[in-house]
Amino acid sequence: MRNLLLVIRREYLQRVRTRAFVISTIAIPIAMGGLTLLPQALGTMKMKSARHIVVAASSADWGEAVKRRLAGSEKRGTRFDVDVETGLGEADRKQLTERVSQGKLDGYLWMPAEAMAAREVTYSAREVSDFNDVSVIREAVSAARTEIRAKALGVSPEAAEDLVKNVKLTTARIERGKESKTRTSAGIAVALVLMMLLYMTVLLHGVSVSRSVIEEKTSRVLEVLLSSITPRDLMVGKILGVGAAGLTQVLIWVLGAAGMLLPSIAALSMLKEVPLSGLALAAFPLFYLLGYLLYACMYAAMGAMVSSEEEGHQLQMIGVLPLVAAVTLMMPVLRQPNSGLAVWLSMVPFFAPVLMYLRMVAQTPPFWQIGLCVALLGATIAVFMTLSSRIYRIGILMYGKRATLPEIMKWIKYAKG
Repeated sequence: MRNLLLVIRREYLQRVRTRAFVISTIAIPIAMGGLTLLPQALGTMKMKSARHIVVAASSADWGEAVKRRLAGSEKRGTRFDVDVETGLGEADRKQLTERVSQGKLDGYLWMPAEAMAAREVTYSAREVSDFNDVSVIREAVSAARTEIRAKALGVSPEAAEDLVKNVKLTTARIERGKESKTRTSAGIAVALVLMMLLYMTVLLHGVSVSRSVIEEKTSRVLEVLLSSITPRDLMVGKILGVGAAGLTQVLIWVLGAAGMLLPSIAALSMLKEVPLSGLALAAFPLFYLLGYLLYACMYAAMGAMVSSEEEGHQLQMIGVLPLVAAVTLMMPVLRQPNSGLAVWLSMVPFFAPVLMYLRMVAQTPPFWQIGLCVALLGATIAVFMTLSSRIYRIGILMYGKRATLPEIMKWIKYAKG
């Protein structure tokens, strides 16, 4: 036990004291926040100059109605300088196209009477890849059409706008006989953040176990270590030490995020509506540790099988595949967390750390399913721990020989004896 604790302490301190640990602890949240918020900020960034377009309408009423709607587009992050022209024919359309080609005009909206009757107009411009601009123009034309048609039917524009206004839908989750209002989008965001955090930390620190084994094996340090400690204690100590370092990093991220969000009144009011129960919060470290132990056992065995970093990278990709598959299955499970497919997928040990936790965040499953999932994870970890320790016992002292499946089976049989 003393040697095991010494290995855990060494692996833990060796990682948390490095610059790489400090840099990754700071850089990963910044990078994730940047990748999440930067595209949104750039997408809604107000343009320095307005887009100069021509609205070619069948009547001045149609054109002015569209122009009024586009005048309020600044709230959507874009601006339009609109000229209204009426009574244009195909020859005029060619001239507008030429002006756009020469850069004298950013675009034009072609909406003759027959196009409006068919509800199909054309926006021609040099750049039509800006989804925000296209969406603003589409909504402006639709609103203008509603206004003009309402006037023709004797309905005031205000009444027409009220008729087509969307209904605000508030979601409420019923759990254990209690109803609580929730923000569906906020709940999904929290589920995705926690799921990706679990995925990244399990992947990052699980791979580091394999890399650590390979480094010690290639430097022959293991030959010295094995004179005073058993291979099983060395492997378990390495797994637990690296796992403790990973959990430390997660705790730093969680406490840092809480320190930034809790002082904000707006954040507090939003958190009250996020469907994140105390059980889900308490389950995070549990599923993190179980998922980490499962994959770390695999990575330790992979590190013992190979003799170089290059071979290790090839095997590590195999260990990544179940995690990638779990991320791929995320949306079907999130949309229907209690469907038969979601239940069975969340019971698969390699998917369970991600998918079962995702179900708990979306909607708390029956407790027997959570208990069965944890039991299956524990049993699988025990099996992998035994198999990995046998592979580890023989593989860490094997040099210059590529491990094959028959060879690995011999190692397991030999170590058992």
